[in-house]
Amino acid sequence: MIKQKWLISAACFLSAHAFADGLLNNPVVNGQKVITLSAGPAWYSSGSTQTVTLQPDVLKTYIGDSETRVLGTAEVFFGIQCLLTNQIYSQFGIAAAYAGNAKLRGDVLEDGDPNFNNFVYRYQLNHGRVGLKGKLLGDFGYWVTPYLSGSVAVAFNHSFDWSLTPKIFEEVPAPPFASNTTTAFAYTVGAGLQAPLNKHWQLGLGYEFADLGKSQLGAAIGQSVNDRFKETHLYTHQLQFSATYLL
Repeated sequence: MIKQKWLISAACFLSAHAFADGLLNNPVVNGQKVITLSAGPAWYSSGSTQTVTLQPDVLKTYIGDSETRVLGTAEVFFGIQCLLTNQIYSQFGIAAAYAGNAKLRGDVLEDGDPNFNNFVYRYQLNHGRVGLKGKLLGDFGYWVTPYLSGSVAVAFNHSFDWSLTPKIFEEVPAPPFASNTTTAFAYTVGAGLQAPLNKHWQLGLGYEFADLGKSQLGAAIGQSVNDRFKETHLYTHQLQFSATYLL
């Protein structure tokens, strides 16, 4: 019985050792093609304050709430792997990403007067982008590989579904802002860890900060002044799960 236990223990140790060797002995191939699929939740908030002039003598101040909300994000990356040193290598290529509908809301001050806070505004924003992305990875002989990432992209931010809800029933809401798609600059920076399953597949877990860029609604019906409701930036903090395939 004791001998059998020793044999089982030895077999388990050798199997684990062989598995570790299999993971650690996958050399980085210069010029190898890479496909990575990433997804995860992203947290955001919109606390900006702005004043929009609707008519020469009519203005409203919009105060975004600071509540943190969550949306879903996904990205696909196509790149090429380049060996920089015997321990450091990079992956560089094209990335396309999408973020689900961000729900933004806040209070409306008539004529910018806090005494006339009679409406709550709501609208939605979805985001897509295409750009260049790079990753810097370190192969230090461990089971996991740390990485840093960054990207710059052209973003397409679609603002839609604007509505005003009166806080008192006597108030009549103004005409809504029109839906609009804005082309903007976006960027991301991130860090995380990757672990190989075999010579082709790797799984990763990381954090990514993103600036989704500028967004802007269209003019309201009857608006005579060329002033728009807009967000200069929308920042997200994403928990990113990834699967990488090396061709």
